Amino acid sequence: MQTFESASSTVIGSIARSYEPVVDAGEPHQLARPMHSELSVFPPPPGFVWEQYVIEGSIGQHAFKTLLQIVQPRDPGVASRVAVLEPWHRAGYWTLYSKVQRYLAREHHSAAMVVANPKVLESFIKPSNPGRFDDLFLPDLENTDSEVIAQAGALIKSGAFDGVHPRSVVLGGQSTEGYWVRRYIQQEHGRALFDGASVFDGYYPAQSALSSPRGVIADLNVPVIEVQGESELLRSFAKGRSGADYRREDAEFYRLYEVPGMPHVCTRRGASAERLASMTCECSNWSDFPLFEVHHACLDNLIAWVDRGVPATSAPRIETNEDGSVIIRDEFGNARGGLRTSYFEVPKATIHATCGPTPEDFSGDRCDFLAWEEPFDASTLTRLYRSREVYASKVNAALDELVARRWYLEDDARELRDEAEQFDWSRDRG
Repeated sequence: MQTFESASSTVIGSIARSYEPVVDAGEPHQLARPMHSELSVFPPPPGFVWEQYVIEGSIGQHAFKTLLQIVQPRDPGVASRVAVLEPWHRAGYWTLYSKVQRYLAREHHSAAMVVANPKVLESFIKPSNPGRFDDLFLPDLENTDSEVIAQAGALIKSGAFDGVHPRSVVLGGQSTEGYWVRRYIQQEHGRALFDGASVFDGYYPAQSALSSPRGVIADLNVPVIEVQGESELLRSFAKGRSGADYRREDAEFYRLYEVPGMPHVCTRRGASAERLASMTCECSNWSDFPLFEVHHACLDNLIAWVDRGVPATSAPRIETNEDGSVIIRDEFGNARGGLRTSYFEVPKATIHATCGPTPEDFSGDRCDFLAWEEPFDASTLTRLYRSREVYASKVNAALDELVARRWYLEDDARELRDEAEQFDWSRDRG
């Protein structure tokens, strides 16, 4: 018999109903365009479907009824039996899934998103489709988010959803939702139990530095991989802080990956183009830093750890001065240390992980979320590499090493190998 308990409940929630029709591969999702334009480019990948459910339960004496969405292989026979759950973002979209969709599809993992916050429900979900979601409700309690997340995770783990029978369930989130993963760990890990063990088999709090609960993540009995980009480290210095509150040493079940050059928002190959069109920033020449692909590798390390017992590789911290308040840089102005990419092992530009200062009130254009580049001039490139062929050879060698260290995935490395082969040395470097 399956059992569940949390800080405020001893009864697992249930599925109240599902929505029809299922959204099939290649179709834009019905919540996508009204809620956030980025999602209109993320229909289900081939072989996958969206499923929407209403789940209901209670938090102490307070009932709830909310939306849970699953992206899963249409054929359960090919599913990996791994599921990644994330809370719906306060701006109405899915910060983690939008970055790791291609990786999850390659590996046949399932993804789930739950509306755990009453403001998200009232501000985004209900207005997105009047009539469809009118009967949903969430109590406004201190622990609403964490309790709903716990019950959603337990429901997934119980096999309640058709075609989803995971042996491992990971809780993840990026940006503000990385904060709520951290908050869940504080409020529910050790209390929310399914069949006597943690509801979640691992945690993936990513790029949440400024919105993190103060302090480090404590040692847990399940794996945690925390990812922070150079952007988060830089913005940790804002607001008068002398260093990054999240920093700690690796441990038996904890890894911290700090990634030089990594922005908060991806601009690689036109990503976020619609968002950029409405922004006024002092920078230009937006970076092609492979933010999505870094998340692919980091999440893959966590899933290998929780599902197959393969401990995640470690990586050094981005180098800073003694008190952690200034990043140490190489001769080109690029950050030293950290989880490396070929863009830093074989540089062709100085990559700035932020554009301008962090605003005092976090309003307006968040140019500080974006990375930009200063390409090396022809003489610098020639001094470093002599020719495109030598440059491409060095990139390939660097990628071989990064893949061997599990800091990058070979499936993603192919794109960077092709990019290096096609690099145009004759174009204007200014």
